[in-house]
Amino acid sequence: MPSNCLLSSRAFLYLLLLGSLGFLSECLFAQGNQFLSWQRNLIPGGRATLLGGAYTALADDPSGTYFNPAGVVHGQEREVSISGNAYYSNTLVYEEAVRGEDFKETASGVIPTFLGGTTKIGKRLALSYAAMTLDSRNIDQNNKFTDISNVVGEVNSFHRTHQENNNLLLAGAGASWMFAESFSLGMSVFYYQRSIVATNHQLVQFNGGAVQTVDQKYTTSNEGGATSAGVQVRMKNFAFGLAWKQFYALTDKTMAFFDVVKQTPNEEGGFENPQVSSVETEIRNFNELETSTARGGIAWIPSPSFLLSADVLFHPGISTPYNAEGGTDLVDTFNYSLGMEGVLGQHLIVRTGVFSNNSGYPILREGGKNQAPHIDYLGGAFGFGWKTKQSDVSIGVVGQFASGKAQIISESTEIQNVKGNSVLYLWSSKFAL
Repeated sequence: MPSNCLLSSRAFLYLLLLGSLGFLSECLFAQGNQFLSWQRNLIPGGRATLLGGAYTALADDPSGTYFNPAGVVHGQEREVSISGNAYYSNTLVYEEAVRGEDFKETASGVIPTFLGGTTKIGKRLALSYAAMTLDSRNIDQNNKFTDISNVVGEVNSFHRTHQENNNLLLAGAGASWMFAESFSLGMSVFYYQRSIVATNHQLVQFNGGAVQTVDQKYTTSNEGGATSAGVQVRMKNFAFGLAWKQFYALTDKTMAFFDVVKQTPNEEGGFENPQVSSVETEIRNFNELETSTARGGIAWIPSPSFLLSADVLFHPGISTPYNAEGGTDLVDTFNYSLGMEGVLGQHLIVRTGVFSNNSGYPILREGGKNQAPHIDYLGGAFGFGWKTKQSDVSIGVVGQFASGKAQIISESTEIQNVKGNSVLYLWSSKFAL
């Protein structure tokens, strides 16, 4: 799952232009925002998650409101679905980031991931609602690097503590209309809220005795909407689906606060009067990227006890209003999913899936500075369920493995290799009312 530090390259570069932190540019961590609305860090819905997100041609439960609203009309007369995770953790390792040492970032938490329901009106119209968590991170870091340099005036040691709570929530409703037994259309609208609260304390010791502390606080409270439209065709043994989702920002407000205190030793063995710098700034066009997703899916259903499904997702590249050195634009990106479901006996269900979770940021170029990280993930899911005519209860696990490159040091041209993994333990239940 992609990482976020306190400052992205854009925010930090902005402050460097103000001249407030230029003298410390080589020892502050600065990672680009990797928190896109279409990333599959958390896949909504229990069944859809265990199928690796290959759900566009199925989408016949409340999570279809998100994947393809056209499929909801093919589900139960009335249904409620809820899913959550028992435990979620993510680890990213930036190899040889400082003085040849690795920098390791971890996040974990226990969060609800999906709640939704459907109601049919007659045989051809279905209404649905859904609320979900698309991403959530709780980071508590404590990192210290020593013997960075022996040159007088340069940094000798660097100690950083970082705490962050980061969430992206989505809620909405949809309608699905069956025009014929094999053809349906659907549309849904959503409201989203992104919130980030992060604090960071840094203690820097220079060769020669100077000491500097940096206290930072970063808050984001943004809102927006999304619309989704889809079509689905169902035949005897096959189903096909197409859907489009567009996000758009309504508010885009990020506040950053900085307090810097630097003390320099004098000839008497004490310290000169401290140099104090405080900055409070509001950053616009910072992290609300109005992304979109086109998805197509196919499902092969040879019998009621077995199915295969596959999805292809396309995320068109976009240009952002603010484009600092290194670029914040997104490039055309594809993602893929493949899922399988089988019923053993009358009630036991086995579900499994594989999927990609690729970065939308450009591949880092040599010689550039402050570039957003490009970290791709490959994921897999596996779980069991117990299904009756009225209910479907399941548990499972989802794992993702990360590989990519990043520039974790602000204003440096060095590029770090990134490795990592995440694990999610999931439970879900659906009930026909």
